[in-house]
Amino acid sequence: MSKVINSMNGLPVIHHRAAGIDIGSRFHVVAVPPGLSEEPVQTFRAFTADLQRMADWLLAIGIETIVIESTGVYWVPVFEVRKVLALT
Repeated sequence: MSKVINSMNGLPVIHHRAAGIDIGSRFHVVAVPPGLSEEPVQTFRAFTADLQRMADWLLAIGIETIVIESTGVYWVPVFEVRKVLALT
């Protein structure tokens, strides 16, 4: 188990550079820790260019862990964009 370093609103913070993505059929809502971005919650459409912009933003602010919530197969394009960016 990871070492808990501090807490936010009473909850332990395990991964300081983590993002959460709520994946939908038309758009995805991404949340990151408030200290990493001036706008910590952003919405991205589900088109390839938007997914690439989302991945670029997450990489630029140093996100290391991503947790997703998805219904159906809408997570697949997000996963594929992540794989492509990891190879570059």
